[in-house]
Amino acid sequence: MRLDTLLERLPTISPHHSENPVIQHVKTDSRWVNPGDLFIAIKGTQHDGHQSLRQAVQNGAAAVLVEHTVPDSYLVPVIRVPSTREAFSTIMQAWYGYPADSMRLCAVTGSNGKTSVAFLLYSLLNRTKNRCGLIGTAGYYSAEIRLEDTLQGPATTPDPDQLHHMLHRFQQDRCTTAVMEASSFGIEQKRLFGLQFDAILWTNFSPNHHVQYHLTEEAYFQAKSALLHQIKPNGLVILNRDMKGFDECKGGAPNAISIGFHPKADLVIRAVEKLHPGLRMNFRYQDSSYQVTTPLIGDFQTYNLAQVFVTAIHLGIPEDEIIHHLSSIRQIPGRWVMWEIKEVPFSILIDKANTIVSLKALLESLRSQSYHHKILVYGQVGGGEPSQRKEAGAFFSNHFDKIILTTDDPENEDPMIGITQFMEGVPAQMHAHILVELSREKAIRLAIQSARPHDLVAVLGRGNQREFLVQGRTEIFDDVEECGKIIRSFGWKV
Repeated sequence: MRLDTLLERLPTISPHHSENPVIQHVKTDSRWVNPGDLFIAIKGTQHDGHQSLRQAVQNGAAAVLVEHTVPDSYLVPVIRVPSTREAFSTIMQAWYGYPADSMRLCAVTGSNGKTSVAFLLYSLLNRTKNRCGLIGTAGYYSAEIRLEDTLQGPATTPDPDQLHHMLHRFQQDRCTTAVMEASSFGIEQKRLFGLQFDAILWTNFSPNHHVQYHLTEEAYFQAKSALLHQIKPNGLVILNRDMKGFDECKGGAPNAISIGFHPKADLVIRAVEKLHPGLRMNFRYQDSSYQVTTPLIGDFQTYNLAQVFVTAIHLGIPEDEIIHHLSSIRQIPGRWVMWEIKEVPFSILIDKANTIVSLKALLESLRSQSYHHKILVYGQVGGGEPSQRKEAGAFFSNHFDKIILTTDDPENEDPMIGITQFMEGVPAQMHAHILVELSREKAIRLAIQSARPHDLVAVLGRGNQREFLVQGRTEIFDDVEECGKIIRSFGWKV
């Protein structure tokens, strides 16, 4: 593709050379530049790509894109733009032929529940003959096919090159809608720049380990709020009326609808009845009452289903079809995976929950169950806030009889830092019941080996998330797959 074609929607500060080379690939890491590539210099938290321009040119870059004036002269086109992060997203849209222009886009953001809501909406759309793709930590799906692509880098909201590659795949598979999770990292780092959404669902807001990246809770909130500016003129924002910061969100999204137990919500959740398993709930929306039944477990599902219900109506799906198909979705990948091991017998719970809010909701759903002992496998995501880790230590100590602390996406942090901060919240009498095993596979195996009849082993924090971030590299580790392998190695069946 010619350079000028990639730059056609891009505001440039300074003109580039008269040459218009054919670009072979687009790269943001100078180490991987090959002859004919376009190199985009992006300033990250650990490295500034502007410092690697010479290496990129020596490796054969046909052109370079920069954010500020560079002192050296190069014998290739040097294009200066206001933001190379924004330019990266715009260029990748052009590289794949602007696939997002041909489909409806739905984004799900929030501190908890993004994966569940995104998967529910994706599943509902496909079941109502609206071909849909999904991008998020539950996996990557095109229509009803689980893609085997393993992205190198962010899993929740991928970098623009991989995001638009996925959207292009959806377009080829004749998808009319794409549902994606929007993390605060992804929004702030402009991975979604240039996209306009038909629906934006904001599930809730609460402090978690992302606050450490954004430095303050307010900055974390503002990062998420920025997504609201990307709603289409006829698009709809669906907000949780009961969440912290609702009024501020509503002020930034005049075309918003709210859901919640609050009597002033546009959709009011009026009653919830627990089933075995699942829930039955009543909604009041636009002067009509609706009853929705789900086999999914957890009171928090009421919010998830209410947001999906309103979004589906906005997308033109008849109410009776929405109610029918929501009731048939039995499992969300990596969420509340509950296995019963017959040979011992004991139970294994695998779930993505990794914040105090989500963990409290999960354990509330376990309260009615009677287990002899509860064993936990848990790790701290790198860069977490020390006080929240201490709070987690105190919280888990009250709910589990044995805890095996391990590793979970440490990134560039020594995992022992998070473990030490976790232990600060653990009462002295509980110390003897805590083990440290940094290998997550070994930690899970230890927990399963130690289980006795009528025990519960809870493996929390990752679910089926496959990308494991360690010291700048991506490893593959899926809690659901690993638990399955270990169970089979003992000759047991689920």
